[in-house]
Amino acid sequence: MGSAGWRLDLRHSIIHSWAQINYRRQFGDDTYVANGGLKSTALTFSRDGKAQDKNWVDIAIGADFPLSATVSAFAGLAQTAGLSDGNQTRYNVGFSARF
Repeated sequence: MGSAGWRLDLRHSIIHSWAQINYRRQFGDDTYVANGGLKSTALTFSRDGKAQDKNWVDIAIGADFPLSATVSAFAGLAQTAGLSDGNQTRYNVGFSARF
């Protein structure tokens, strides 16, 4: 797989925000293959799965807010566009700590 992208980090205020975009391209294998068999016999089988997408774009934005010197709260939103089975959206909210 190959990937090219761009990221912007803004840290000029107490809230640190970022935005990112990546273009991804699948090279080589374009189909999932499952292989199986029975150990006690010579029986083996193979099944081709659904073809994978070749090109898609990941877009993400997020921010974190320092609560103390070692703990921050964060939130993020990511969207994958260009997939044949529909776009996928992910949300991420939580706390992070440095030790």
